[in-house]
Amino acid sequence: GLDAWRPGLPSFSADRASPDGAVSHEPGAPTSETPGEDADVGSSREGRSPRERKAEADEAVGRGEYADALAIYEDLLALPADEACRAAIFSNAALCALKLCATLHGWGQVREMLLRVVSLCDGALRLDGSLSKAHFRRGCALEA
Repeated sequence: GLDAWRPGLPSFSADRASPDGAVSHEPGAPTSETPGEDADVGSSREGRSPRERKAEADEAVGRGEYADALAIYEDLLALPADEACRAAIFSNAALCALKLCATLHGWGQVREMLLRVVSLCDGALRLDGSLSKAHFRRGCALEA
Protein backbone atom coordinates (compact mmCIF):
# COMPACT_ATOMS: atom_id res chain seq x y z
CA GLY A 1 0.00 0.00 0.00
CA LEU A 2 0.85 3.62 0.41
CA ASP A 3 3.28 3.15 3.28
CA ALA A 4 5.48 0.77 1.29
CA TRP A 5 7.62 3.71 0.15
CA ARG A 6 8.48 4.59 3.76
CA PRO A 7 7.99 1.94 6.42
CA GLY A 8 6.70 3.21 9.71
CA LEU A 9 5.05 6.36 8.36
CA PRO A 10 1.71 6.70 10.11
CA SER A 11 -1.21 6.61 7.74
CA PHE A 12 -3.69 9.44 7.74
CA SER A 13 -7.35 8.79 7.19
CA ALA A 14 -10.10 11.34 7.03
CA ASP A 15 -12.22 8.72 8.79
CA ARG A 16 -10.08 9.23 11.91
CA ALA A 17 -10.28 13.02 11.84
CA SER A 18 -12.90 14.58 14.06
CA PRO A 19 -14.80 17.67 12.87
CA ASP A 20 -12.40 19.94 14.78
CA GLY A 21 -9.43 18.48 12.86
CA ALA A 22 -7.98 16.24 15.57
CA VAL A 23 -6.59 12.94 14.30
CA SER A 24 -6.35 9.60 16.02
CA HIS A 25 -3.56 7.25 14.97
CA GLU A 26 -4.61 4.50 17.37
CA PRO A 27 -8.12 3.15 17.89
CA GLY A 28 -9.51 4.65 21.07
CA ALA A 29 -6.97 7.49 21.16
CA PRO A 30 -8.29 10.98 21.96
CA THR A 31 -9.65 12.82 18.92
CA SER A 32 -10.42 16.26 20.27
CA GLU A 33 -8.74 19.03 22.17
CA THR A 34 -9.72 21.53 24.76
CA PRO A 35 -10.15 24.97 23.14
CA GLY A 36 -7.38 27.34 24.09
CA GLU A 37 -5.11 24.56 25.29
CA ASP A 38 -1.41 25.38 24.99
CA ALA A 39 0.51 23.52 22.26
CA ASP A 40 3.16 22.40 24.76
CA VAL A 41 0.68 20.24 26.67
CA GLY A 42 1.26 16.52 26.13
CA SER A 43 4.44 14.79 25.15
CA SER A 44 5.74 13.17 22.03
CA ARG A 45 7.20 9.70 21.73
CA GLU A 46 10.71 11.12 21.94
CA GLY A 47 10.00 13.09 25.13
CA ARG A 48 10.25 16.51 23.45
CA SER A 49 7.49 19.08 23.57
CA PRO A 50 5.14 19.44 20.59
CA ARG A 51 6.69 22.83 19.78
CA GLU A 52 10.17 21.24 19.70
CA ARG A 53 8.87 18.43 17.49
CA LYS A 54 7.20 20.95 15.16
CA ALA A 55 10.47 22.88 14.91
CA GLU A 56 12.23 19.60 14.11
CA ALA A 57 9.70 18.88 11.35
CA ASP A 58 10.03 22.43 9.99
CA GLU A 59 13.81 21.96 9.81
CA ALA A 60 13.35 18.62 8.01
CA VAL A 61 11.18 20.39 5.43
CA GLY A 62 13.94 22.95 4.97
CA ARG A 63 16.36 20.10 4.23
CA GLY A 64 13.92 18.47 1.81
CA GLU A 65 13.29 15.49 4.11
CA TYR A 66 9.55 15.44 3.48
CA ALA A 67 8.84 11.86 4.59
CA ASP A 68 10.45 12.45 7.97
CA ALA A 69 8.68 15.77 8.40
CA LEU A 70 5.31 14.27 7.43
CA ALA A 71 5.72 11.52 10.04
CA ILE A 72 6.42 14.12 12.74
CA TYR A 73 3.55 16.40 11.69
CA GLU A 74 1.08 13.51 11.70
CA ASP A 75 2.29 12.39 15.14
CA LEU A 76 1.72 15.96 16.34
CA LEU A 77 -1.87 15.91 15.09
CA ALA A 78 -2.64 13.28 17.74
CA LEU A 79 -1.54 15.71 20.50
CA PRO A 80 -3.47 18.66 21.91
CA ALA A 81 -2.63 22.05 20.41
CA ASP A 82 -4.30 25.40 19.90
CA GLU A 83 -6.29 25.82 16.68
CA ALA A 84 -3.76 28.08 14.94
CA CYS A 85 -0.90 25.67 15.62
CA ARG A 86 -2.99 22.65 14.59
CA ALA A 87 -4.04 24.36 11.35
CA ALA A 88 -0.38 25.11 10.53
CA ILE A 89 0.56 21.49 11.24
CA PHE A 90 -2.18 20.23 8.91
CA SER A 91 -1.05 22.64 6.20
CA ASN A 92 2.63 21.75 6.60
CA ALA A 93 1.81 18.03 6.50
CA ALA A 94 -0.10 18.66 3.27
CA LEU A 95 2.98 20.34 1.78
CA CYS A 96 5.09 17.29 2.64
CA ALA A 97 2.55 14.87 1.20
CA LEU A 98 2.31 16.95 -1.98
CA LYS A 99 6.10 17.00 -2.38
CA LEU A 100 6.27 13.23 -1.81
CA CYS A 101 3.90 12.59 -4.73
CA ALA A 102 6.81 13.17 -7.12
CA THR A 103 8.78 10.35 -5.46
CA LEU A 104 6.06 7.70 -5.73
CA HIS A 105 5.83 5.07 -8.43
CA GLY A 106 2.53 4.16 -9.97
CA TRP A 107 -0.70 6.09 -10.21
CA GLY A 108 -2.28 4.17 -7.32
CA GLN A 109 0.27 5.43 -4.80
CA VAL A 110 0.21 8.94 -6.23
CA ARG A 111 -3.60 9.05 -6.13
CA GLU A 112 -3.65 7.88 -2.51
CA MET A 113 -1.13 10.54 -1.52
CA LEU A 114 -3.07 13.25 -3.38
CA LEU A 115 -6.20 12.24 -1.48
CA ARG A 116 -4.14 12.48 1.69
CA VAL A 117 -3.14 16.04 0.71
CA VAL A 118 -6.80 16.97 0.23
CA SER A 119 -7.73 15.46 3.62
CA LEU A 120 -4.91 17.32 5.38
CA CYS A 121 -5.88 20.60 3.73
CA ASP A 122 -9.51 20.03 4.68
CA GLY A 123 -8.38 19.63 8.29
CA ALA A 124 -6.47 22.92 8.13
CA LEU A 125 -9.35 24.75 6.47
CA ARG A 126 -11.89 23.48 9.00
CA LEU A 127 -9.82 25.25 11.64
CA ASP A 128 -8.92 28.36 9.63
CA GLY A 129 -10.69 28.90 6.34
CA SER A 130 -8.43 31.82 5.48
CA LEU A 131 -5.23 29.75 5.09
CA SER A 132 -4.24 30.54 1.52
CA LYS A 133 -1.50 27.90 1.48
CA ALA A 134 -3.98 25.18 2.42
CA HIS A 135 -6.34 26.34 -0.35
CA PHE A 136 -3.45 26.37 -2.83
CA ARG A 137 -2.16 22.92 -1.85
CA ARG A 138 -5.66 21.46 -1.97
CA GLY A 139 -6.11 22.93 -5.43
CA CYS A 140 -2.77 21.48 -6.58
CA ALA A 141 -3.79 18.03 -5.40
CA LEU A 142 -7.21 18.26 -7.05
CA GLU A 143 -5.70 19.57 -10.30
CA ALA A 144 -3.16 16.73 -10.49
